[in-house]
Amino acid sequence: MKTGHKNITTRLRLFVAHSLGRLKASFLSTLAHFAVIKTCVYIFAAAVFCLNIVPSYAALEQDKTGSSMSTKRGFDLISIAEALLAQNIDKVEIDPKTQQIQEFSTATQKFSQGNITVAYEGYLNIIVNLKSDFARMNIAKSLYDMGFFSLADLAVSKVERKDLLQLQIDILKQAYGLSAQLTKEEEIYLAKAYSSIYFDNSAQEISFELNKKTNLLEKSDYANYILSQSMFELRQYPQALNYIDIAISKNPKNSSYALYKTKILVISQDYKNALKHIEKHEKTISQNFKKELLMYREQVLANLPKENKKYHTAHSHYLDGNYSKVVKDLQNLDKKAYMEHALLAKAHLMLGNYEEAVKNFEWSYKINKSYAPALSGLGDAEFISGRYAQSIEHYKKAYNEDKTDVGNALKLVLAYEAIGDEKNSKKFINIANKLDRNPFFEEYEIAATLLTETNKGQYLKKSLNNNMFFEDCWYEVIEMALENDRVKGAHNILYIMSFSNKLSYRRFYTAALVYDALGERDKAITNLKYTLNMNPDFEEARKLMAKLSNNGEDI
Repeated sequence: MKTGHKNITTRLRLFVAHSLGRLKASFLSTLAHFAVIKTCVYIFAAAVFCLNIVPSYAALEQDKTGSSMSTKRGFDLISIAEALLAQNIDKVEIDPKTQQIQEFSTATQKFSQGNITVAYEGYLNIIVNLKSDFARMNIAKSLYDMGFFSLADLAVSKVERKDLLQLQIDILKQAYGLSAQLTKEEEIYLAKAYSSIYFDNSAQEISFELNKKTNLLEKSDYANYILSQSMFELRQYPQALNYIDIAISKNPKNSSYALYKTKILVISQDYKNALKHIEKHEKTISQNFKKELLMYREQVLANLPKENKKYHTAHSHYLDGNYSKVVKDLQNLDKKAYMEHALLAKAHLMLGNYEEAVKNFEWSYKINKSYAPALSGLGDAEFISGRYAQSIEHYKKAYNEDKTDVGNALKLVLAYEAIGDEKNSKKFINIANKLDRNPFFEEYEIAATLLTETNKGQYLKKSLNNNMFFEDCWYEVIEMALENDRVKGAHNILYIMSFSNKLSYRRFYTAALVYDALGERDKAITNLKYTLNMNPDFEEARKLMAKLSNNGEDI
């Protein structure tokens, strides 16, 4: 994420004596070997390069082209759709997409108010009228989150190109699939319970009522999950663990249950068991929850004896994409803190602060010459500067120090490809595939830091092919589109994402960038206010707010 900065090529000219070298023509052919599902590349290519509207599949094939860990299962006090539509809209002429987003906002409000049947009908009407498979997938995820399983299943059933989106459908099923199907009456009842727990402060009443539904609890894994949540909100952590364990025993494949148990263990400060639970699930949990599980892992390590609290706390913020927070928290470091210096360097690199990144990577390496992240970071500096042979030496050393890190294997593929060494490039393709066949986070990091233009777009697409619900990558895609003056394309992606109920400060900031580019100043300012409310330290948002407010508005 290099928001508010010049593109990386321009920045590096300020610091590097020579310009970026070009990767050789065979680069793109090698990239194809990474794709888990080759045809998925076509889907997301349009998201990167679309100009006016989200194109048809025919066009796709022709082109070939805060903390996010909410305390309320993806909800907060407001929905993202409300934020996007906070300003008054001309009610005389309203386009269908804006109408759909308004309807999503209204239905979500009804849900939070306990009007579950009205919300159900509202969401149903939206699903019937959606034309985008991407929007259908996003609204399906939101509805699974709320417990509207029949509606989510309907949205998935309406996906037209299941052959191209099957991996993403499987991710949803692994994350939310039930072992026992609910009747519509049971689904509405449990959705009402969920809403009452989080929006009506009625956890005690719900736990009392649900405990009496013995037949439902015996039948339904999801009912036990809801009861666990009510106990958690009452801070009855042993009971919360008991009911989530029942849910897991009935449905061990459901990743949302595994993640929720992690949350209970962490909040109840049972860090030892939390770490055991995380280690058990970190390789099998749904891609949809992988980043959150890793963030919990860092929070656990930060609270264990003899662990580096400062480093692990900052690393949790890094995984959350809050790079400015990492930079702020890792100031005035001890000279021997090589782990913190390397992490600080990575955060600077993600923010586009190349000179600061190199300085901290070098300092980390000076302290510990065998520390893999420092070696990899020095390789990044060489790669960005076009010195590919030198980057290979650093990447190889990093890989030899930590052969479990798929990121170093992926970087070696790129570096060997850059010098035309096809044999070694293919070797590390195979190694990377064995380590992790869906390394969406590492692909995103590589795109955000090492690559430019087409090559960057390729890696962003690869990340989204592996996990289309990884929102940080979508934000990078939107910012890339804006940098290339593809404003309408960026706006279309924002429309697709508007059917997600998950909030983050970067979601609002990205929306502000889009509305600023569209000349809709009031909407941009509204979204910046949400951004700064969630992350007051986000300097780029503050700068944009000052610009839009003529340096005079109180924020």
